Amino acid sequence: PGFPATAAVSPTTLPGTIRSWALVQSGDLWLSVDAQDTSHLYHVAKDGGLQEEHIPESVQIGHISALFTDSIDNLWISSADGRLIRKSGRFFDVYGVEDGLPGFPVTALEEDQLGNYYMLFGTAASGVAPQMYGIPATSRTLLKPEFVHFIFPDIQAPLLSIAVDVQNGTWIAAGQ
Repeated sequence: PGFPATAAVSPTTLPGTIRSWALVQSGDLWLSVDAQDTSHLYHVAKDGGLQEEHIPESVQIGHISALFTDSIDNLWISSADGRLIRKSGRFFDVYGVEDGLPGFPVTALEEDQLGNYYMLFGTAASGVAPQMYGIPATSRTLLKPEFVHFIFPDIQAPLLSIAVDVQNGTWIAAGQ
């Protein structure tokens, strides 16, 4: 009693292993499924309906390392090759080194109450010092959003994760 209705996806209906997932505000779900030498993207409706999302050949995602959703229903896809892909409706926008990003997979993405995004790229385990970038709320819907690189000279340990609290404070975990 008191728990909302739930939907389930049987692993036997998927062609591989679930790698990442992201919940949409509507209650729907996005899944990244690794199968053979590529990732597949699936949309799961609240009623349990499962549909594979067609990704245009021009996007060439390869392996998806993580999925994130934001408050305006964009799906953000981190590819293993370090590109960041924004799916907005039917459209896919691809960002990479040429747009000012570091070229490592996104390991965390958070949004604050004002609509600013905070992204953590790379991991200490991969031998790459994690780097934090952001997208100001004023440019998040632009075709080419502004990517801001945050530098924390007082933090010597690798950045591990980020979170935004209900009072709009941004928290950064750093350590070994």
